[in-house]
Amino acid sequence: MSGNDDTFERARAAFVAGVQHHEAGRLPEAEACYARAQALMPGRPSVLINLATVRLALGNPAPVPADLAPVLAADPANPEALALLARALTALDRPAQALPLVEQPQRQRPQDAELHHRRGLLLGRLGRADEALAAFDAALALDAAHAGAWTQRGSVLREAGRLADAAHCFRQALRHGGDTALNGWFLASVTGHAVECAAAVGCDGADFAGDTAGATAGDTAAAASAPTAWGQAPARYVQALFDGYAEGFDRHLVEGLGYGVPEALAALLPPGRHFASALDLGCGTGLCTPPLQGRVGRLVGVDLSPRMLEQARARGLYAELHEAELVAWLQGAEPGFDLVLAADVFIYIGDLAPVFDGVRRVLAPGGQFVFSVEAADDEAAVQLGAQLRYRHGEAALRALADAHGFEVHTVRREVLRHEQQKPIDGLLMRLSSR
Repeated sequence: MSGNDDTFERARAAFVAGVQHHEAGRLPEAEACYARAQALMPGRPSVLINLATVRLALGNPAPVPADLAPVLAADPANPEALALLARALTALDRPAQALPLVEQPQRQRPQDAELHHRRGLLLGRLGRADEALAAFDAALALDAAHAGAWTQRGSVLREAGRLADAAHCFRQALRHGGDTALNGWFLASVTGHAVECAAAVGCDGADFAGDTAGATAGDTAAAASAPTAWGQAPARYVQALFDGYAEGFDRHLVEGLGYGVPEALAALLPPGRHFASALDLGCGTGLCTPPLQGRVGRLVGVDLSPRMLEQARARGLYAELHEAELVAWLQGAEPGFDLVLAADVFIYIGDLAPVFDGVRRVLAPGGQFVFSVEAADDEAAVQLGAQLRYRHGEAALRALADAHGFEVHTVRREVLRHEQQKPIDGLLMRLSSR
């Protein structure tokens, strides 16, 4: 057998193995096999399309445009490659580039509801709200049960302040099998009934059989008196929120909102103390790292948003980054951290008891725990605000710290940031493990 024949056979074997892994749902293994086949025999469309498909499924869209470039150079109208490229560019928050890739097949297949839905999604991201609504209406005229179109239509209406219309859309999305927690959370944001959020998170969607769901009986104030009923924002909601916010997040937060919490938390730490190992909960893009440089040896970050983690990884300052829900991660993490910090993370968690329990578990004796919260009106309360962010009172936090074996060293009241030219009041706290 010649060298070329041997290379072809090895590439073919790698591709077949990739297909087998792919069909079995073993996506990392499939990606590795497809990448090996591509390295052996570059430019084969079937390999590159499968490789791009797997990478999108794994939440790794960054290499996909380069993966598909040889396919589209040889066949600019390849429909499968164009669809994958549009998905990748959408995931990379490049809607202006993705839009023509969706509009061309949409014009060719005007009866395809999903293409109208995708076009509406991109128009919405470009701020073209009226056109986005028209695209979602076109999708729903073709498929009235398209849950994604109902959700996205509701989101556009919510941004426009048409709250009653948005609520109808989110209820329709729930009725037609849309993500229960995500749509329930959006529904609560436009009705003012936080108990709807509790029902959505805890039920299978059956409670939303009609537009006058029984779950709307409560109100925000009543629900706030028992916040543990819906202990935290749904993970899907938080992930979707920050995945869409990752690009330009730092600039917007620091320059646009006057955000200085990372520096303020670093200033709470004992002067001159060096921390061998630190854990950044809800690390986002890594905004907490610059103020800690020179004070921390090994830094570990945990966050739900893969897009945020991409930005954090680019800083090159974390020894480890984990895509995970923080309470679940804390339950399985190895103990021994000297410092745990959480900047503007607890605004998405009402019941902090599991978090404090997990932090106490991983924190070394004498270790420091610093965090920020939005301040509740009632010091003894936990409240869910109109923006679907939790606010915590100082007395409630002190009681929680005492119950979990922490000593309270510092409590500082401070403006966390400005939104719509209004200050957002918060608390900065430093605790230590006893």
